[in-house]
Amino acid sequence: KYIAAGDIHRKLEVNQDDEVGELGNVLNKLTLRIRNNMDELKQYSEKTTEINIAIQKRVVVLSNLLQISSMISQGARLEDTLKAAVEKSRFLANSDTAFLLIRDEEKDVFFMKIVDGARGEQREHLMSVVVEPKEDIFNKALNLNKLLILDKNNFLAENLTVDFLEKFQLKNCLCMPIFLKGKVKAVLGIGNVKDGFQYSKDDIELLDIFSKQ
Repeated sequence: KYIAAGDIHRKLEVNQDDEVGELGNVLNKLTLRIRNNMDELKQYSEKTTEINIAIQKRVVVLSNLLQISSMISQGARLEDTLKAAVEKSRFLANSDTAFLLIRDEEKDVFFMKIVDGARGEQREHLMSVVVEPKEDIFNKALNLNKLLILDKNNFLAENLTVDFLEKFQLKNCLCMPIFLKGKVKAVLGIGNVKDGFQYSKDDIELLDIFSKQ
């Protein structure tokens, strides 16, 4: 009666070797199979939810990229297009902040062009960031033909990591170089101040798509 009412976790105590005992064993096997099937369905449901979230994330990213493409094709001001690109990139990887560093060709320094997400003193600090050639961050982090990752599993040289996090006031950061004629012209970055955070392969691929755009 309990099993028929839905209590599939109940197990019958079988202590006799006759037809009644055999029936008890059969019921136990059936309820075990039902429990296993329900566990599998739960796993499928969780997996389906994960897939749907991933699909929604990709759709949002595609929509954002299309908006940027539309601005470019319609001849929007470069400043507006860059702001939109930085704003949209902040929605990647649970980021608190997104920024764009531009290289000043005359002075050969990276200066902060756009910041999105940061507020108050943090925004003022980020907008004042300038990275000069004499700094290790310039030569060993930004002016390179490769991605920069800072999270719980990825570090630069110890002193360089400390310098970078102090300058940008972020605990985790993902930076992608942007090229013009084979030279690093700008750096698109996203970051947050979460503890124990790690960037995924998807995060890296999506930011790469934004940087190419």
